[in-house]
Amino acid sequence: MQPDNECDLRLMSSMKDVSGSSTEGKDLIIAAAVDQVLYFRIFNQNGQKVVDTDEKRLTEKARLIEDLRKKVVSSRPPHELTTSEKAQVIDAVTSILGHTPDNLLGPRPQHAGDCEQDDR
Repeated sequence: MQPDNECDLRLMSSMKDVSGSSTEGKDLIIAAAVDQVLYFRIFNQNGQKVVDTDEKRLTEKARLIEDLRKKVVSSRPPHELTTSEKAQVIDAVTSILGHTPDNLLGPRPQHAGDCEQDDR
């Protein structure tokens, strides 16, 4: 179970089609290998889908995408991402998409893996 202040990161490898990916969520980042193509879906803190795209639409980011693909493939169970690895993947996905985590998911507290907005 994720702490309340962290977003959920799902890395999915070897999917046949995108229909196997989540269609709803909150503070959720998905990077899925779908038929040899990386697919990205992000839901913000309100459950709105803010990104729904694949690498074919992001050809200018080919090198970054290939690096991320290696992480997705190497993160198959039983491997569990460390907090540091998770933060690196979140930063990589948001960088590839040309955004910061804050403008996709909402402002985050102190450290890189956090995604919940602080309403103070």
